Amino acid sequence: AVTHSLLFSRNSHNALRLHRLFLSSASNATISSYLRELTRHPHLAGTKPSLETLNYVQNHFKSLGLETHVAEYEALLSYPTHISVTARFSNTTTLEFDLNDVPGDSSSSSPVVRPYHAYSPSGSAQGNVVFVNHGEERDYRALESIGVSVKGCVVLARKGEILGRGAIVKIAEAKGALGVLIYAENDGGGFG
Repeated sequence: AVTHSLLFSRNSHNALRLHRLFLSSASNATISSYLRELTRHPHLAGTKPSLETLNYVQNHFKSLGLETHVAEYEALLSYPTHISVTARFSNTTTLEFDLNDVPGDSSSSSPVVRPYHAYSPSGSAQGNVVFVNHGEERDYRALESIGVSVKGCVVLARKGEILGRGAIVKIAEAKGALGVLIYAENDGGGFG
Protein backbone atom coordinates (compact mmCIF):
# COMPACT_ATOMS: atom_id res chain seq x y z
CA ALA A 1 0.00 0.00 0.00
CA VAL A 2 2.90 2.35 0.75
CA THR A 3 4.45 1.74 -2.69
CA HIS A 4 1.14 2.37 -4.44
CA SER A 5 0.60 5.58 -2.44
CA LEU A 6 4.12 6.81 -3.20
CA LEU A 7 3.71 6.03 -6.91
CA PHE A 8 0.33 7.80 -7.01
CA SER A 9 1.84 10.82 -5.23
CA ARG A 10 4.77 10.91 -7.67
CA ASN A 11 2.49 10.58 -10.72
CA SER A 12 0.07 13.26 -9.55
CA HIS A 13 3.01 15.59 -8.78
CA ASN A 14 4.39 14.93 -12.28
CA ALA A 15 0.95 15.53 -13.84
CA LEU A 16 0.64 18.82 -11.97
CA ARG A 17 4.13 19.87 -13.15
CA LEU A 18 3.23 19.03 -16.77
CA HIS A 19 -0.07 20.89 -16.45
CA ARG A 20 1.74 24.02 -15.20
CA LEU A 21 4.38 23.69 -17.91
CA PHE A 22 1.70 23.45 -20.60
CA LEU A 23 -0.22 26.46 -19.29
CA SER A 24 2.93 28.57 -18.96
CA SER A 25 4.16 27.80 -22.49
CA ALA A 26 0.86 27.77 -24.39
CA SER A 27 -0.87 30.72 -25.97
CA ASN A 28 -2.97 31.21 -29.06
CA ALA A 29 0.18 32.33 -30.90
CA THR A 30 2.33 29.37 -29.85
CA ILE A 31 -0.42 26.83 -30.51
CA SER A 32 -1.02 28.43 -33.91
CA SER A 33 2.68 28.25 -34.76
CA TYR A 34 2.89 24.58 -33.67
CA LEU A 35 -0.16 23.71 -35.74
CA ARG A 36 1.21 25.60 -38.76
CA GLU A 37 4.56 23.82 -38.51
CA LEU A 38 3.03 20.37 -38.06
CA THR A 39 0.60 20.76 -40.98
CA ARG A 40 2.66 22.73 -43.51
CA HIS A 41 3.54 19.59 -45.47
CA PRO A 42 2.48 15.96 -45.55
CA HIS A 43 4.51 13.66 -43.32
CA LEU A 44 3.59 10.20 -44.52
CA ALA A 45 5.01 7.52 -42.19
CA GLY A 46 8.47 6.31 -43.15
CA THR A 47 9.36 9.35 -45.28
CA LYS A 48 11.92 12.13 -44.78
CA PRO A 49 9.19 14.68 -43.87
CA SER A 50 7.99 12.22 -41.20
CA LEU A 51 11.48 12.18 -39.68
CA GLU A 52 11.58 16.00 -39.83
CA THR A 53 8.27 16.11 -37.94
CA LEU A 54 9.61 13.70 -35.31
CA ASN A 55 12.71 15.89 -34.87
CA TYR A 56 10.58 19.04 -34.57
CA VAL A 57 8.39 17.55 -31.83
CA GLN A 58 11.33 15.96 -30.02
CA ASN A 59 13.38 19.19 -30.04
CA HIS A 60 10.38 21.18 -28.86
CA PHE A 61 9.70 18.78 -25.98
CA LYS A 62 13.39 18.86 -25.00
CA SER A 63 13.34 22.68 -25.03
CA LEU A 64 10.55 22.46 -22.45
CA GLY A 65 12.69 20.22 -20.27
CA LEU A 66 10.74 17.07 -21.03
CA GLU A 67 12.47 13.72 -21.28
CA THR A 68 11.89 12.19 -24.71
CA HIS A 69 12.41 8.76 -26.19
CA VAL A 70 12.24 7.54 -29.78
CA ALA A 71 11.55 3.90 -30.52
CA GLU A 72 12.32 2.44 -33.93
CA TYR A 73 10.34 -0.48 -35.28
CA GLU A 74 9.75 -2.29 -38.52
CA ALA A 75 6.37 -1.63 -40.10
CA LEU A 76 4.72 -2.83 -43.26
CA LEU A 77 4.05 0.32 -45.28
CA SER A 78 2.83 0.62 -48.82
CA TYR A 79 3.31 3.55 -51.15
CA PRO A 80 1.89 4.10 -54.63
CA THR A 81 4.15 3.62 -57.65
CA HIS A 82 1.73 4.40 -60.49
CA ILE A 83 -1.81 5.72 -60.30
CA SER A 84 -4.23 6.46 -63.10
CA VAL A 85 -7.94 6.51 -63.75
CA THR A 86 -9.41 6.21 -67.23
CA ALA A 87 -13.07 6.88 -67.92
CA ARG A 88 -14.47 5.16 -70.99
CA PHE A 89 -17.81 6.53 -72.14
CA SER A 90 -20.54 4.80 -74.13
CA ASN A 91 -19.77 7.00 -77.17
CA THR A 92 -16.25 5.40 -77.19
CA THR A 93 -14.44 8.53 -75.97
CA THR A 94 -12.02 8.23 -73.08
CA LEU A 95 -10.70 10.63 -70.50
CA GLU A 96 -7.47 9.84 -68.66
CA PHE A 97 -6.59 11.17 -65.24
CA ASP A 98 -2.86 10.76 -64.65
CA LEU A 99 -2.55 11.03 -60.90
CA ASN A 100 1.23 10.56 -60.86
CA ASP A 101 2.05 14.22 -61.51
CA VAL A 102 -0.33 15.93 -59.13
CA PRO A 103 -0.06 19.67 -58.50
CA GLY A 104 2.41 20.33 -55.73
CA ASP A 105 4.51 17.20 -56.30
CA SER A 106 7.83 16.68 -54.52
CA SER A 107 9.57 19.35 -56.62
CA SER A 108 7.04 21.92 -55.43
CA SER A 109 7.24 24.03 -52.29
CA SER A 110 3.90 22.54 -51.24
CA PRO A 111 4.09 18.78 -51.82
CA VAL A 112 1.04 16.56 -51.65
CA VAL A 113 0.68 12.82 -51.27
CA ARG A 114 -0.49 11.13 -54.44
CA PRO A 115 -3.92 9.60 -53.90
CA TYR A 116 -3.98 5.95 -52.92
CA HIS A 117 -5.48 3.65 -50.31
CA ALA A 118 -2.77 2.12 -48.13
CA TYR A 119 -2.53 -1.67 -48.12
CA SER A 120 -4.83 -2.08 -51.10
CA PRO A 121 -3.51 -4.53 -53.67
CA SER A 122 -2.07 -3.42 -56.99
CA GLY A 123 -4.25 -4.03 -59.99
CA SER A 124 -6.90 -2.56 -62.18
CA ALA A 125 -10.66 -2.59 -62.07
CA GLN A 126 -12.96 -2.10 -65.03
CA GLY A 127 -16.71 -1.79 -64.84
CA ASN A 128 -19.66 0.52 -64.87
CA VAL A 129 -19.46 3.33 -62.35
CA VAL A 130 -22.17 3.69 -59.72
CA PHE A 131 -22.33 6.76 -57.48
CA VAL A 132 -22.98 5.60 -53.91
CA ASN A 133 -23.18 8.96 -52.12
CA HIS A 134 -21.13 8.51 -48.90
CA GLY A 135 -20.91 4.72 -49.28
CA GLU A 136 -22.88 4.06 -46.11
CA GLU A 137 -25.18 1.03 -45.72
CA ARG A 138 -28.23 3.30 -46.05
CA ASP A 139 -26.90 4.57 -49.42
CA TYR A 140 -26.68 1.01 -50.73
CA ARG A 141 -30.18 0.26 -49.40
CA ALA A 142 -31.51 3.31 -51.28
CA LEU A 143 -29.86 2.07 -54.50
CA GLU A 144 -31.15 -1.47 -53.99
CA SER A 145 -34.68 -0.12 -53.44
CA ILE A 146 -34.63 1.25 -57.01
CA GLY A 147 -33.06 -1.89 -58.44
CA VAL A 148 -29.41 -0.74 -58.67
CA SER A 149 -26.69 -3.24 -57.73
CA VAL A 150 -22.99 -2.42 -57.46
CA LYS A 151 -21.91 -6.02 -57.99
CA GLY A 152 -19.16 -6.03 -60.63
CA CYS A 153 -19.04 -2.21 -60.71
CA VAL A 154 -16.64 0.51 -59.65
CA VAL A 155 -18.26 2.69 -57.00
CA LEU A 156 -17.74 6.42 -56.70
CA ALA A 157 -18.16 7.74 -53.15
CA ARG A 158 -17.81 11.18 -51.70
CA LYS A 159 -16.10 11.32 -48.33
CA GLY A 160 -18.61 12.00 -45.60
CA GLU A 161 -18.47 12.69 -41.89
CA ILE A 162 -19.35 9.21 -40.64
CA LEU A 163 -17.22 6.61 -42.42
CA GLY A 164 -13.48 6.51 -42.89
CA ARG A 165 -11.98 5.48 -46.20
CA GLY A 166 -11.35 1.92 -45.01
CA ALA A 167 -14.98 1.46 -43.99
CA ILE A 168 -16.19 2.82 -47.35
CA VAL A 169 -14.00 0.27 -49.14
CA LYS A 170 -15.01 -2.59 -46.83
CA ILE A 171 -18.73 -1.99 -47.39
CA ALA A 172 -18.25 -1.64 -51.16
CA GLU A 173 -16.31 -4.90 -51.25
CA ALA A 174 -19.03 -6.67 -49.26
CA LYS A 175 -21.58 -5.41 -51.80
CA GLY A 176 -19.54 -6.91 -54.66
CA ALA A 177 -17.86 -3.78 -56.06
CA LEU A 178 -14.66 -4.29 -58.06
CA GLY A 179 -13.10 -0.97 -57.13
CA VAL A 180 -13.71 2.23 -55.21
CA LEU A 181 -12.97 5.86 -56.02
CA ILE A 182 -13.36 8.23 -53.09
CA TYR A 183 -13.30 11.99 -53.36
CA ALA A 184 -13.60 14.79 -50.84
CA GLU A 185 -15.56 17.83 -51.85
CA ASN A 186 -13.87 21.23 -51.71
CA ASP A 187 -10.41 19.95 -50.77
CA GLY A 188 -8.84 20.12 -54.23
CA GLY A 189 -7.23 16.75 -53.52
CA GLY A 190 -8.94 14.79 -56.26
CA PHE A 191 -9.49 11.06 -55.90
CA GLY A 192 -8.30 9.11 -52.86
